[in-house]
Amino acid sequence: MGYQRTPRGHGVTGGSPRSRIIALGRILSVVLIVAGLFLLVMAIEKARDDRSPVDNAGQAVELPDEKRSTTEYKGSTYMLKKKLETTLVIGIDTFEENVEEGDPTNVHQADLLYLIVTDKTNNTYKTIHINRDTMTKIKILTTSGKTLREEEKQIALAYSYGATYPIQCRNTVDAVSTLFNGIRIDHYISVTMDSVAVLNDSVGGITLEIMDDIDEMKAGEYLTLTGDQALRYVRARRSVESNPTNLRRMERQTQYIDEFRRQFAQKAAASDSFTLEALTEISEYMHSDCMIEELADIVNTVLTYEYLGDNKLEGEAVSDGTYIEFRADPDKLAELYLSVFCDKID
Repeated sequence: MGYQRTPRGHGVTGGSPRSRIIALGRILSVVLIVAGLFLLVMAIEKARDDRSPVDNAGQAVELPDEKRSTTEYKGSTYMLKKKLETTLVIGIDTFEENVEEGDPTNVHQADLLYLIVTDKTNNTYKTIHINRDTMTKIKILTTSGKTLREEEKQIALAYSYGATYPIQCRNTVDAVSTLFNGIRIDHYISVTMDSVAVLNDSVGGITLEIMDDIDEMKAGEYLTLTGDQALRYVRARRSVESNPTNLRRMERQTQYIDEFRRQFAQKAAASDSFTLEALTEISEYMHSDCMIEELADIVNTVLTYEYLGDNKLEGEAVSDGTYIEFRADPDKLAELYLSVFCDKID
């Protein structure tokens, strides 16, 4: 049968009771040391994971969100506002005739991202004009809308994933929400470039001082823009020799939107049906999670509120050699979030 040696003093099951106790003690010591090291590593990793998104910006901030309603920032306490309604306007960089829903080769992007934030506690609203080149985490989707992974990319690219309008719009909504600490966005409206000319002419054209030389439009002159001119004025970038940047284009867009908002409000005040008629005119160029009548109600409500101004992200635009990346200053982003979405309570 062969010979089987009985272990003495080096195992757990063999040897005298005293030797087994010593062995068990040694094993237990090793286990405790390993467990202690493991817990230490876990604690370090947790500390890294728990850091604020702006921890490396010189001013760490735990921004209030749906789960944490208050926060301390620079000696003051802020609370997330309770009665906000947010609507994201998405301007697509194409014409409707070039869009075919369900075509997986569509790679259109969001040229304009304009967040309207209404506060129903005091009947006011603010807007945030988001640079299309802003770097943030976006979801990389299949055409059916399944999330493959997340990557840091220009926020405009979020719209290029998915093969249907709702998927593309919701992915853009998610990217904007991520940029602003997971804030809830209640509605979205996406429009193609066709809508600019239609809306411009619906209010009789927009008169303003031209900021840059664009085709026949010369800087410094006052001009009432027709539909086609309005589109070229808010769209031009690379053809503007004096300043071919998206930041400069955003300045023209803000100038145009401010004047358009004023003239549109005048028209809406003079006619109860004007807003609905204007939205109906651009319905073939528009997609939303709301019916046209709902959108008309939202717009008319906003127009009765006090406008508290437009906000922009502050940061730095850099080139990676091919594309422009706008990196928002983390502290300024936190301060913008607090000023728009929160109340200072102490």
